[in-house]
Amino acid sequence: TTDPGFCARLTRNIVVAKLRYQRQVLLRAQRRLADDDLAVVLGQIRLLVHQAEREGSIDRLRGLEGQGAALYFGQFGKLLRVPHFAFTHRNRRPPRDPVNACLSFGYAVLGSLVESQAQCCGLDPTLGFFHQAAYGRPSLALDVLEEFRPLVDGLVLRLLNRRQLGPNDFERRSTLAVEDVLAGEGETSADAVGHDRGSHDEQQALLRDSGPPCG
Repeated sequence: TTDPGFCARLTRNIVVAKLRYQRQVLLRAQRRLADDDLAVVLGQIRLLVHQAEREGSIDRLRGLEGQGAALYFGQFGKLLRVPHFAFTHRNRRPPRDPVNACLSFGYAVLGSLVESQAQCCGLDPTLGFFHQAAYGRPSLALDVLEEFRPLVDGLVLRLLNRRQLGPNDFERRSTLAVEDVLAGEGETSADAVGHDRGSHDEQQALLRDSGPPCG
């Protein structure tokens, strides 16, 4: 649709839901960490949620989403409980460390599923409202994906912290691009994603939820 009011309402719902889910991921870890900086970030994201709930401009909503992502990923490394994996910042195209490789891989898999479902429903996946239209970009699929990115983040944390993925599941393909990818050997890599029952249950619960969780 080209209705600006409709697009703004959908964008607001997506941004608010994403911020709340990101806050939930951090809050779950804060109960264990009791980290002062993390507590400050949790308060800042809560304020962003309140701002987004009252915002009617798509551009300003994009800005709030970007601020939330910077705060969230600035603390994400603290959620890892294994010594051989570290996270300092989000990078992609290509991802330059195993954690970012897992995140990008998870987003790509879920995004492909969203795009397929959009096509099955008779929707054009290239016509979005939060992501601007661009040649070859599935903007609508990316719009829908935004709310569920923290679901992928939680799954990645679970796989790494439970040691279902380890250093041997990654290989460095290029010394210039420093691209880490899943090696795909054994059940501890790709099969671990499909067999993680907890992630499946969480996904179903999120998809059944008619609205975002309480902040």
